[in-house]
Order: sequence, then structure tokens, then C-alpha cells
Amino acid sequence: MSEKLYPGQWTKERAWEWHRSRAWVRGFNYLPANCTMQFELWQDCMFEERMAVMDKEIALAKTVGFNSVRIAMNFETWRANPKAYKEKMERVLSILDKYGFTMMAKFGNDCTVPRDQYEAPDITKPVETAWGYHGGVIRSPHRAGLDEGYLPIDEEELAPLYYEWVRDIISTYKDDKRVLIWNMWNEPGNTKRFNKSEKHLRKFFEIAREIGPIQPLTADSWLMTFNKDLQNPLSNLREIEFLAMELSDVVSFHHYGKFEHVVSTVAALKKLYGRPLYNTEWLHRIYDNNVEQILPLFWLEDIGSYHYGLVESRAQYYEPWESLRGSDLPIDRWQHDIFRANYRPYSHKEIELFKAFAELAEKDFAERQGK
Repeated sequence: MSEKLYPGQWTKERAWEWHRSRAWVRGFNYLPANCTMQFELWQDCMFEERMAVMDKEIALAKTVGFNSVRIAMNFETWRANPKAYKEKMERVLSILDKYGFTMMAKFGNDCTVPRDQYEAPDITKPVETAWGYHGGVIRSPHRAGLDEGYLPIDEEELAPLYYEWVRDIISTYKDDKRVLIWNMWNEPGNTKRFNKSEKHLRKFFEIAREIGPIQPLTADSWLMTFNKDLQNPLSNLREIEFLAMELSDVVSFHHYGKFEHVVSTVAALKKLYGRPLYNTEWLHRIYDNNVEQILPLFWLEDIGSYHYGLVESRAQYYEPWESLRGSDLPIDRWQHDIFRANYRPYSHKEIELFKAFAELAEKDFAERQGK
């Protein structure tokens, strides 16, 4: 029986051919250490300072063997000046390419806050950091008991502008090999949005497929982290998460849970979709989601890997979610990040493991290329 595909979607064969044409992807979710919020990377103010820090940090990451980053795009700074935004993107891509890195570019995001807590970002000045909070702000989508999250794209008059943002960026870089994957939507259904973003998720994919980029498309499922059923690890996913994976050329997912739960999730996703897998968020040491177990698993299973964070930063991703909402778990370890602010490892053992598996990956790729 022929494979059911959405218009313009890559076949499984094409997705695997693309996936196997490159070395194992080992990356991280990235924001320069002198940023608090993700949109600050794209601001006019302090842009040169951000780029200087980025150059140092990507150089550091290269010494460990990483080769890709996942970075959040930003609508507000693009809307203010599309030309200047793309000039900044060119700078970012140039720094990455200088060190042999590619970028996974992320657009939509359902990990947000309720309407009464939402504040439009002030793109004219740096964010005032709230110290002691994961994400660097007190208003956090990781706080328990949230009401329905709000996104400006919910406003009917703004949605077409968001669509033009996606169209402009992908059209500009549709043939650029420095962009590895278009990550169309992060965690659809999160913060009690459920299916609210579905029409926008579908539209983002539709726009991208009209353009026909050389890069594959994906959107991230995420709720499996909180499923304790090893036999049915996908049973708690929402409809929109299955839709996101069905629309994708390569299937991406998040998992911050224990090793055995990640193993069962991987098996289920392989069986259900039969496409290349990319984990675009992991590393929660307090949940025992750690480098020692998860990294070897992703190498052995040929799963693209993007853990969360690099250097201890103003965003304070090392602070655990549990510090925001109370927990019985011992908060005695960092959640994310692998380097301290002085560029020394949080754990030397972790860094040595990243290096070892990067060497394995490069050796394997060279052998496959007949070198």
C-alpha cells in the first residue's frame, strides 16, 4: 500500500536519503550567554556584543564535537525591519558556518503564558534579567496551573503577517545548506492551547511546501515526557502532536524523562512513522535524563540530538523548572547547560562523552563515504 503523504511532503525514502547523506547531527538549543530572552539575539541593540559572544561559544562547542544548533526565529524583530532581520540572520549563519555548524530554525511556539501575563517584547532595549528563574523571567510558561497560553498570532489581523514572516525567511534560505531543518512549530498544544494553533501549524507547513526548500520540515511532539506507561508511551499525546508528526518530513520530539521511557518512546515512534528521528530537546539531570545514558542511545539509534543549552547564561536554563513551582525532587543539579560561565565544564565526564561520540560519528561518516 502506498504511503499517505500531504501535498509536497517528502517520502520516507527521500527523508532517509537526506538523513544518511550527512554525519550524525549532534547539537544543542542555543542562545548567547548575554541574552535573557530568545528575541534578544535579533535586536539592533547589543547585536555586535551578542555576535562576539556567539563567536566564542560556537568555537568552544566545536572543540567538543558539536555540529548544529537549534535557534528560535523572532516575528517582532522581523516585522520591525525584515531587511535588517535577514542581515542579522546572515551574520548568525556566517558564524555557524565558520565553525562547520548548521542551524535548525524554529518558528511557531505554543510554550507561552496566559493573556493576562503576556507582554509584547520591547525590541528596542535589553531585557531586565530576573535572577533565580529558569528562562530569566518571573512570568514563565513552566509554572504549574497555567491558564490557556496566548500568542499574538491568535489575533485575526496579525496571522497573515506571521505567514509572511515564514514565507520570507524560508524563501530567502530555501537553497542554503547552512540551514539544516525548518522547525515549523515548537510543542503544539502546550500551555493548555490544545488544538488552538492547528490552523496556523497547517498553514506554516503549507507555505513552506509551496516554496519547496531543500531542507526537510518538522514540528515537535513533547507530551511523552510525562507519560509513565512504558507499554504505551505515546498514549497521552494530543491530536495536534500526532498531526505535527504526520506533517513532518523527519519526525522530531522532546523527552526529558528517564532512560527507559526514552527507549520506549523511540521504539514507538520508529514503529509508527518509520522516518528519521530528531530529538530537539533533552537534558534534565534532576529527572535522570542525563548525558551518560541519553547520548549513547541517540547515537546507537541514529537519532539527531539537540540537548538544551550550552553555557551558563542570563537565561539561567541551568535553573530547574521545579524552582518555579515547588517540588519534592532534590534540586541539587543543573537542569540544562554543559559549561559554566567561565567556559569550564559543568561535568568533565559529560564533555568527554560528547567528544567521544562525535569522534565515532565522524569516523562512521568517513567510512560510509568511502574515505
